[in-house]
Amino acid sequence: PSRKKEILRYLSWLKSDESKYRNVEKVLKVLSGKNNRFMAQSWKEGKVISNVQRKSNKTSGKEKTAVIEKAIIFLLKKQIEISFKDLILDLQKQFDGKFEGSIRYYALTAKLILQNKGTIEQVPKSKQTTLRLKR
Repeated sequence: PSRKKEILRYLSWLKSDESKYRNVEKVLKVLSGKNNRFMAQSWKEGKVISNVQRKSNKTSGKEKTAVIEKAIIFLLKKQIEISFKDLILDLQKQFDGKFEGSIRYYALTAKLILQNKGTIEQVPKSKQTTLRLKR
């Protein structure tokens, strides 16, 4: 009953006949079981898909951070020290469009995690943020 009210309320807000017609067509499609988007929600088999169902095939933030952590350690084993700026550039080259999300964000998160674990450290008295494996 509440879904019915929600749809009717949504349709009542529409102004032009064209938008009403277009949205009624969408309502009929999603309620008949076709996969589509309506009312800012994804629909499948006549039901709204929850965020959990929609994102189940995507990689989680923890998994992405773990991948970046491994890549940072790999890069630091090859180079003794690296600036954070160069680290980001190297990671972008390494993943070259194969990484979903902001590499900079996950690299910063991974850097902080690795520093807290004691795996890497920031080089003291360097002008830029420079990292190295902890000795």
